[in-house]
Amino acid sequence: MSNSDLQINVRIRKILASHWIDLRDLHYRAYKGTVRLSGYMKRINGIPTDVLPMPIPLIEHEVRRIEGVKLVFFDLENFKKNVEGSWVEQKS
Repeated sequence: MSNSDLQINVRIRKILASHWIDLRDLHYRAYKGTVRLSGYMKRINGIPTDVLPMPIPLIEHEVRRIEGVKLVFFDLENFKKNVEGSWVEQKS
């Protein structure tokens, strides 16, 4: 892992923290400019998404703007991107 990847990881953590995302079940990693976020995305304070929607499009945009990021992949258990490109919560 390069120094650049470590800096990308630091920036991702700051972005997620600024949106109150719980990192216990969400994993992220940058390797050679490719970012992968996987797991379960939820807010720290447990606010339901029907009260306050998850800011996944904003998070995605902010991560893509980080210097050195080339590709971003999401593999979330509770959200999927539909054919229109919108994030949809997967109810279990």
